[in-house]
Amino acid sequence: MLFLRYALPCTKERIKDGGLTQEEVDAMTRLVLAEETPDEAVISGMFPIAVLQCKRMAISMKRGAVDSEIIRRYFLLEHNSLLDKFSGPGTYPPSKNCKIRLGTVMSITGDSAVVKIGLEPLAEYGMTLCKGKIRKGDEVDVHYDSIVERMPAEKLGEMRTAGTAHRPEKLKNHP
Repeated sequence: MLFLRYALPCTKERIKDGGLTQEEVDAMTRLVLAEETPDEAVISGMFPIAVLQCKRMAISMKRGAVDSEIIRRYFLLEHNSLLDKFSGPGTYPPSKNCKIRLGTVMSITGDSAVVKIGLEPLAEYGMTLCKGKIRKGDEVDVHYDSIVERMPAEKLGEMRTAGTAHRPEKLKNHP
């Protein structure tokens, strides 16, 4: 489910370009929220590049399967650089919001939280896909308009120093 928590927010762009329907996304979201495991072929069809990259990472790390460490490494360390490499006018995705960013929860109201990300103004993010309790002061990963997860403490330092994945002020084409 961790993979889908990271991947589902970018479906907004896939719906816009006709690659997915809202019904497909809604069905997958219901499965995630119910903590049911969707068919791997369906996930591969919805997110072919991310699935392929995770599988490649699993092979290069000599893992038998894609696990939570590989998923986090892909989305937190590789995803943004792939977007920089392959995005441009007329390509997918056209939005900087597809980048995974790290922020601090400033306040929580209902199913949303106000998050501070680097030098960006405060913004509200949904917590529907997030698993676990989010509290004021938590470091969280955001993707589009969603909080994906509270950053595990053991990964926070590594992810902050590993590259530009969580440094929006250093991202290419970042306003």
